[in-house]
Formats: sequence, structure tokens, C-alpha cells
Amino acid sequence: METKNFAIFGLFVKGSLVESGDMAFLMDRAQVYSQKSPNKRFSISNISFGDDECPEIKEGTKVMSYFTLNDDMIIINELI
Repeated sequence: METKNFAIFGLFVKGSLVESGDMAFLMDRAQVYSQKSPNKRFSISNISFGDDECPEIKEGTKVMSYFTLNDDMIIINELI
């Protein structure tokens, strides 16, 4: 069976998948990770799967980015 055109979201750092799940869960986790690792930028993106020849998980279209600057949490909506 072949499945196409479905969206699954994941939490990524530098292109590597950290966690996956629904949007509300990932938004909460992104804030937690950003506070624990202030020097990293986390993004919620669509999970892009490779093809049959190269089945790997990649970061797709970014939806939101999270990072800390000084003591402030910066959240950027990437879809605007």
C-alpha cells in the first residue's frame, strides 16, 4: 500500500528529529527544550519521508521556531 499527502509533525534541532506528535504536545516540548538548551534553535516542522530507495526522515516545511535570547523565549511563526 502506498500512502501520500499526509502531514505528521516533528520537533527538530539542526535537522535531526527529537520528538514527534501532535502540535500542542510539540509546542510544549519545544518550550521545555529551549529553556534547557538556550544555545540551540528548535523547530516544529512537517516530517518529510524519503522515497522507497532512500527511506529516511527529514525536516520538511518549518511551522514554528523556538529559541531563547537572554531570559526571553522567542517563538517565530514560520508560515507568515
